[in-house]
Amino acid sequence: MFNCEQHDKHKEPFTIRIYMDDLIIFQYIMQGRDVGNIPWLERKANAVKKTGMSSIEAFYAANEGKFPGLKDDPTVALYGGGYPLYKDGKIICIVCVSGMAHEDDAKLVEEAVIEYLQTK
Repeated sequence: MFNCEQHDKHKEPFTIRIYMDDLIIFQYIMQGRDVGNIPWLERKANAVKKTGMSSIEAFYAANEGKFPGLKDDPTVALYGGGYPLYKDGKIICIVCVSGMAHEDDAKLVEEAVIEYLQTK
């Protein structure tokens, strides 16, 4: 699904994790990142699970006053980089990226998901 080799080598290194039905089915930590990014991946996935939207959408929604309880929730990261995939109205897969500016995390994962879905 995600071709790490296509990522522009001039950008920041990142970590990626793909969940399917709450199981980790893929994880990659680029050189220059470490396990310190894993909590961010988990917290972005939790943002997706708790809001039903991408973590960057949740970020903007929270800034507009929605999800007030999540702003102080230490298990959630309301920053870009978490992206849900739905089937029959249910989240079946969550793709999370961490390591760059959160807008860049969101852009990278969104582009990768769109590219993958266009090949199916």
